[in-house]
Amino acid sequence: MDSRLANPFHHAFILVSKISNPGKKIEVKHAWGFNPMPCSNSETYWSQFKKSLGFDLDFQGGFGILKVEEMRYLDLGYALHGLSFEIEVAQYKKLKNLCEHIILDQEKAVNEAKLNLKHLNREPLLHEIFEEEKRCAEFTQRKSRLRPFKICLSVNSSGLSLNESFNCKTMAMEIMREIGIPEEHLNSLTQKNASPSLPIYSGELEDIYFHSVGARHEFQSGPSGMMTLFKKWGDSKLFWSLPPQRIANSREGNNIEYYNHEYTLPSEWVKQIKQTISRLQQIENVVAQAKIDYQYESYRYVLLRKVGELYEKFSTMNAQTDYIMYDDDLSKANHFLMRVYHAMNDNYFEQGYIESIAALLDYQSQEKICDILQSPLNKIERHDEKYNDEENVEIMWHPAVSLTRF
Repeated sequence: MDSRLANPFHHAFILVSKISNPGKKIEVKHAWGFNPMPCSNSETYWSQFKKSLGFDLDFQGGFGILKVEEMRYLDLGYALHGLSFEIEVAQYKKLKNLCEHIILDQEKAVNEAKLNLKHLNREPLLHEIFEEEKRCAEFTQRKSRLRPFKICLSVNSSGLSLNESFNCKTMAMEIMREIGIPEEHLNSLTQKNASPSLPIYSGELEDIYFHSVGARHEFQSGPSGMMTLFKKWGDSKLFWSLPPQRIANSREGNNIEYYNHEYTLPSEWVKQIKQTISRLQQIENVVAQAKIDYQYESYRYVLLRKVGELYEKFSTMNAQTDYIMYDDDLSKANHFLMRVYHAMNDNYFEQGYIESIAALLDYQSQEKICDILQSPLNKIERHDEKYNDEENVEIMWHPAVSLTRF
């Protein structure tokens, strides 16, 4: 996960997907990541400075929590960067049981530490909880159920190093070793142990896009108080917007091997498809969050449904797909985006033309869409009564009942 969604060094986590037959969408079943607990004292100048840089954590003395990654960070149209491994069913079961066991143990550890610290007559600080768990682990001669999340700068023969750190990437690597991913394969992620802890330096990775299907929920941002809409696990599902193009076969020998499997598309098409997917999904998110007059609310749903239909076309493409289909679907999507752009700049809405609904969005949202399309917003004032007279506007589509796309 890159710095638009995480800290400047990026964030690493594990995704598990279920591949069925070519021609069907690939569903993401699980997403687990090791995340730092926030700063113990957020009022200090040092804490505020770290937050301004994207680090809301204690570099030393704090602990991390393995948890399910939130879907709302995975379906925004920003590229995630990853390497896919093929695993056996037995490995999947071991992975699922391991992560669920770790999460349960973490909860028990925190609750027991809080109970032991009741004599403080206040809510214990996070580092106090961590120290209490370590004390109990040492007393009972067991491993601590809480793992440190630490950034350690050290010096070795190559100069400054962060190799003694323990963070999201080192935890993910530890879990993958535990389920039997060969070390030779993991070397590509650590660059032969040159970067075992920095997600931003993880070798050659594929740009990956996911989209979600389900109901949107309101979320209020703490600092700004702004309301946003997002989807969550349970009542929504997450799918690959384009199937993985590079898969490491973990059953091979000593060298990591990628192979042209049933989902691999011609390389000359992949970059164009991913760029179009990214633009469509980012625009979808802008449209979902945009301000629009209440009387036109149903039009928003129509536009969202159309955008979703366009990028979902790519989610079932495979090696057997005729290249004419790539060209046709790409042309339709890019032509639609072009018409959206012109509708906003011409301030032009006409019934029956779904793309012209973009002209009804608020100005800030239109600016965001133009930024995504990498083209300026130069609106033209229209004085055509046909399109300014609200009484002449007719809804020609069946409005959706909620911000939901199935």
